[in-house]
Amino acid sequence: MAYTDTYSGAHVAANAAYAQATAANLVADLILGAFYSIREWSAAHRARRELARLDNHLLADIGLERGDVQEPARESFIGAHPRVI
Repeated sequence: MAYTDTYSGAHVAANAAYAQATAANLVADLILGAFYSIREWSAAHRARRELARLDNHLLADIGLERGDVQEPARESFIGAHPRVI
């Protein structure tokens, strides 16, 4: 009987440790996901800003039109990097 109680206590402790590790991993994944989303959005914003500085002739040289540069700006920040955790 005593062995079963000790085993149950160890089992409960192991489950608690696993739950804490899982929660920590979830928080870390959320933070990393937010970081990566912000980084990608920032890079896209810089690219759009640089393309917006070009005149129509230079945009045509690289196969773009003014509307192509302005269209991605309508994309929402949240929709920029959908991620399922």
